[in-house]
Amino acid sequence: MNFIIWNNIPGSVGASIVYGDSTTNRLSSSTFSNTYRIAETTVGNTQRPIMRNVCATPGLSLAPGTYWIDWQTDGTLASGPWAVPRVPVGQSVTGNGMQRTNFVWANAVDGGTGTPAQGFPFEIYGAGTPLPIELASFRVEAAGHTHVLDWACVSEINTAYFDIERSANGRDFKSIGRTNAAGTTEATTNYHFVDAQPLQGMNYYRLKQVDRDGKYAFSKVLSIQNSGAAEIRVYPNPAMQELHVSGLSETPQKYSILNHLGQIVLSGTLDARQATIAIVSLQPGSYLLRVGQTDIRFTKQ
Repeated sequence: MNFIIWNNIPGSVGASIVYGDSTTNRLSSSTFSNTYRIAETTVGNTQRPIMRNVCATPGLSLAPGTYWIDWQTDGTLASGPWAVPRVPVGQSVTGNGMQRTNFVWANAVDGGTGTPAQGFPFEIYGAGTPLPIELASFRVEAAGHTHVLDWACVSEINTAYFDIERSANGRDFKSIGRTNAAGTTEATTNYHFVDAQPLQGMNYYRLKQVDRDGKYAFSKVLSIQNSGAAEIRVYPNPAMQELHVSGLSETPQKYSILNHLGQIVLSGTLDARQATIAIVSLQPGSYLLRVGQTDIRFTKQ
């Protein structure tokens, strides 16, 4: 039995495997469940048993999010293996299961009853990693062009710091700042962090609490919509050697610098939310930085 975890619908654009492969046997045990697949005309038939398979997942660690489980089994009977049909009374759509046939993923449907979507039951075993802190609250709010995160801990044990992580899709997180923790205390501690340059659109935030021994755990994920227009700024102004640009989007943006005659004297691509342009080669004077539809006047000393 092989076992794979995907970060999106298997086979969809952008979906990738985050754990497992299609060749490693992950089967730990297989036992009879005393359940059998039968037809209405073959009640009592025991030739199609439903097996209870347990899969080993050494080293598996997932960030909060939505995942898809993909598995493939083998057997010794003439047909099968079989899965339990999930048919709640009064319902025809029982899940979002998929099957891969001839290298193509498609919805798993019941062809005999109007092709409703089917599901495949599974259970997840194991103990979650508890936070060595007790969060009393965790919230994020918009304040002008910024996002403000506040959280409070009613107790902490051996905590070193909090990494504040942000994501544009709720799956891929990056650290955007760090706040030192109180260490070990039973008193309530309040924390505060300002994201001065939130992403355009939806922003997802979580806390990564790190102990002094290097162990860590994550908080729940919060989300907030940023619908305000990004404000591109440059500094210092006047500038001598470098011009720093902030307020950019996550995607690369082309820029050009024009002189007083409207001629392009420098151009390139800005590929970060804060970028630096070398302007040593420019003669002293007034220039225009153009990024997309935004024009910003600056002075080279």
